[in-house]
Amino acid sequence: MTEIIENYREIHESIFRFKSKQSKEELSKTLLDLSQAIRKGKFSVNSILPTSNKANVSITEPVTFKLVYAKENNKKEFHVEIEWTPTNH
Repeated sequence: MTEIIENYREIHESIFRFKSKQSKEELSKTLLDLSQAIRKGKFSVNSILPTSNKANVSITEPVTFKLVYAKENNKKEFHVEIEWTPTNH
């Protein structure tokens, strides 16, 4: 995954990372909040994630969703990617 992130870094204007240990209940709430924000189409990242990143997001259609399931160092993980093209682009 590190190699993928480094390759993306070259083509992305910026990458913001968020990592937090949460209970299953807290994670469920975070994903639900993200789901509702995506449905609305506009939100501030820090309204969903406890972060100082105040990036405003405006999601347009179509939306591409990618889920990667991985095993690393005896741990299992999901990596989620949601992608869209802004209308002012």
